[in-house]
Amino acid sequence: MSPRVLPERPLPGHAVCLDLRADGDGGRDPGAAVRAALDAPQPAGHRRFLVVDEADRLVAHQLLYERLSSYGPAHVVCLAVGTEDGRTLSRTLALRPPAAGVL
Repeated sequence: MSPRVLPERPLPGHAVCLDLRADGDGGRDPGAAVRAALDAPQPAGHRRFLVVDEADRLVAHQLLYERLSSYGPAHVVCLAVGTEDGRTLSRTLALRPPAAGVL
Protein backbone atom coordinates (compact mmCIF):
# COMPACT_ATOMS: atom_id res chain seq x y z
CA MET A 1 0.00 0.00 0.00
CA SER A 2 1.41 3.36 -0.97
CA PRO A 3 2.07 5.66 1.98
CA ARG A 4 0.73 8.50 -0.18
CA VAL A 5 -2.82 7.12 -0.57
CA LEU A 6 -4.38 6.93 2.87
CA PRO A 7 -7.82 7.87 4.17
CA GLU A 8 -6.21 11.08 5.43
CA ARG A 9 -4.52 11.81 2.06
CA PRO A 10 -6.35 10.24 -0.91
CA LEU A 11 -5.29 11.09 -4.44
CA PRO A 12 -8.03 12.17 -6.86
CA GLY A 13 -9.40 9.23 -8.79
CA HIS A 14 -7.76 6.66 -6.56
CA ALA A 15 -9.28 4.22 -4.12
CA VAL A 16 -9.12 4.88 -0.40
CA CYS A 17 -7.00 2.15 1.18
CA LEU A 18 -7.75 0.60 4.53
CA ASP A 19 -6.33 -2.33 6.46
CA LEU A 20 -8.71 -4.44 8.57
CA ARG A 21 -6.13 -7.02 9.64
CA ALA A 22 -5.53 -7.42 13.36
CA ASP A 23 -1.87 -6.42 12.97
CA GLY A 24 -2.50 -3.90 10.22
CA ASP A 25 -2.60 -0.14 10.65
CA GLY A 26 -0.82 -0.17 14.00
CA GLY A 27 -3.43 -2.23 15.84
CA ARG A 28 -6.14 0.30 14.98
CA ASP A 29 -9.76 -0.61 15.58
CA PRO A 30 -11.29 -1.87 12.27
CA GLY A 31 -14.38 0.25 12.88
CA ALA A 32 -12.18 3.34 13.19
CA ALA A 33 -10.44 2.45 9.92
CA VAL A 34 -13.83 2.26 8.15
CA ARG A 35 -14.95 5.58 9.67
CA ALA A 36 -11.73 7.24 8.47
CA ALA A 37 -12.22 5.75 4.99
CA LEU A 38 -15.79 7.05 4.83
CA ASP A 39 -14.64 10.51 5.89
CA ALA A 40 -11.95 10.64 3.19
CA PRO A 41 -12.88 13.00 0.37
CA GLN A 42 -13.64 11.29 -2.92
CA PRO A 43 -14.88 12.69 -6.23
CA ALA A 44 -18.66 12.96 -6.42
CA GLY A 45 -20.19 9.68 -7.53
CA HIS A 46 -16.90 7.77 -7.33
CA ARG A 47 -16.52 5.95 -4.03
CA ARG A 48 -13.74 3.37 -4.26
CA PHE A 49 -12.13 1.36 -1.50
CA LEU A 50 -9.21 -1.06 -1.48
CA VAL A 51 -9.38 -3.20 1.65
CA VAL A 52 -6.75 -5.58 3.02
CA ASP A 53 -8.30 -8.16 5.34
CA GLU A 54 -7.63 -11.62 6.72
CA ALA A 55 -9.35 -14.31 4.65
CA ASP A 56 -10.87 -15.98 7.69
CA ARG A 57 -12.31 -12.67 8.97
CA LEU A 58 -14.33 -11.60 5.90
CA VAL A 59 -17.64 -12.87 7.29
CA ALA A 60 -16.88 -11.48 10.76
CA HIS A 61 -16.33 -8.05 9.19
CA GLN A 62 -19.63 -8.13 7.27
CA LEU A 63 -21.04 -5.04 8.98
CA LEU A 64 -17.87 -3.09 8.18
CA TYR A 65 -18.20 -3.93 4.47
CA GLU A 66 -21.87 -2.96 4.54
CA ARG A 67 -20.94 0.40 6.07
CA LEU A 68 -18.60 1.14 3.16
CA SER A 69 -21.61 1.13 0.82
CA SER A 70 -24.10 2.61 3.29
CA TYR A 71 -23.83 6.17 1.93
CA GLY A 72 -24.56 5.26 -1.66
CA PRO A 73 -22.98 3.06 -4.28
CA ALA A 74 -19.37 2.12 -3.70
CA HIS A 75 -16.85 -0.12 -5.41
CA VAL A 76 -14.86 -2.34 -3.06
CA VAL A 77 -11.90 -4.55 -3.88
CA CYS A 78 -10.75 -6.71 -1.00
CA LEU A 79 -7.35 -8.35 -0.87
CA ALA A 80 -7.87 -11.35 1.40
CA VAL A 81 -4.67 -12.65 2.94
CA GLY A 82 -4.38 -15.90 4.81
CA THR A 83 -2.58 -19.14 5.25
CA GLU A 84 -1.59 -21.33 2.33
CA ASP A 85 -3.61 -24.29 3.60
CA GLY A 86 -6.93 -22.43 3.38
CA ARG A 87 -8.62 -23.47 0.13
CA THR A 88 -12.16 -22.26 0.81
CA LEU A 89 -13.05 -18.58 1.01
CA SER A 90 -16.27 -17.50 2.68
CA ARG A 91 -17.42 -14.00 1.85
CA THR A 92 -20.42 -11.86 2.65
CA LEU A 93 -23.05 -10.61 0.24
CA ALA A 94 -21.47 -7.15 0.52
CA LEU A 95 -18.35 -8.54 -1.22
CA ARG A 96 -20.09 -10.00 -4.27
CA PRO A 97 -20.11 -8.65 -7.83
CA PRO A 98 -20.86 -6.33 -9.51
CA ALA A 99 -19.83 -3.63 -6.99
CA ALA A 100 -17.28 -5.66 -5.03
CA GLY A 101 -14.72 -8.37 -5.46
CA VAL A 102 -12.22 -10.42 -3.49
CA LEU A 103 -8.70 -11.33 -4.56
